[in-house]
Amino acid sequence: MTLDDHSYPSLPSELIDAVVDELIVDKDIPSLQKFALSHRSVVPKIQKFLFSDIELGMLQTHAVNEGQLPLAPAQKLYDAFQATPHLAEYVDTLALVIVNPSASADDNGESVARILPLLQNVRSLSIESRCSGRVLPDAVAKALALPSVTELRTSWVQLWLSLPSAFPSLRSLFCDNTEWIAILGFPNTIRMLQLCQETLQHLEACPPSRCPVIAALRYNLALHTRLRCLVIHRMVFYSPAFWMWLLETLSSVQYLHTLCIDFLVLNLTESDINKIVDSDKPMWNQLDEVLGSSHGRFEQVDICIRPQSGKLHGCAEARKLLGTLLTCTNESSSLSINIDEEATSPDLDYDPKFTME
Repeated sequence: MTLDDHSYPSLPSELIDAVVDELIVDKDIPSLQKFALSHRSVVPKIQKFLFSDIELGMLQTHAVNEGQLPLAPAQKLYDAFQATPHLAEYVDTLALVIVNPSASADDNGESVARILPLLQNVRSLSIESRCSGRVLPDAVAKALALPSVTELRTSWVQLWLSLPSAFPSLRSLFCDNTEWIAILGFPNTIRMLQLCQETLQHLEACPPSRCPVIAALRYNLALHTRLRCLVIHRMVFYSPAFWMWLLETLSSVQYLHTLCIDFLVLNLTESDINKIVDSDKPMWNQLDEVLGSSHGRFEQVDICIRPQSGKLHGCAEARKLLGTLLTCTNESSSLSINIDEEATSPDLDYDPKFTME
């Protein structure tokens, strides 16, 4: 007997919807699947939830990464979309995950590549590696033509510089240890940003990792007139090259609604953050000069400091010192200073508190 049988007591539609909503909040997938089998009227709503957020493993492998949920089998998902085409329309968020390069002999990405042309409503796309392999399979890269994508997240991968042309509507870019390859072996994040300059509104990135040329790799953001939120992750202390890169990059900005700089304390041989900040006092003065040089150029400035491991001391004193060192910034912008005593590992995902166009 199902809930659609005439012999079964009729339940108010409001109650049915409330139950489904609660199961969705709890992400109780087994119960949702059973509920869909017992009441056809809620099938579209449940399908939309189940298929709204998909993770696909590349290359195909039966191995499951420790601590991670199994990824959706690409061939099985492709068969489902072929049998019921409208399911592909529900996919809003897609993650492509490199999980085991040793499986390349069995599958070169073709299973995932067959699915991509069916996904025309994807808004958010992430490409990441959870293993030592960092290269996106050629078959997948060639099939990545998703004009609906407005948000791209990349983490620990190598991507061809031509890839952004597949996303003409890109608004938000989140880069974490990503190499944009123009010529094999040559990363070119600067060129990648130039390709997005007409649409990019939200950028999250880390300083370049190549210390000898860090200053030369500063981002010229003067042409990014639509950029509203810039987040710099994993800035480090005691590095003049990193400071120079930061200062020159920020000097090129014309206007930002939100700027967040995430400082990471790598070496806890000195755990007193007040002393660490004080030792970089000349750099903080230069930063204050850049940020406070024009009233309203940076509406909101968030300074975040956290240890990579261990625990920081002197946090209250450091906040007061930073308030003194960033006087001009505080006068021209809304300044927030946050120091975490203990290590945290935030995602590369910062809430800019503004609405993108």
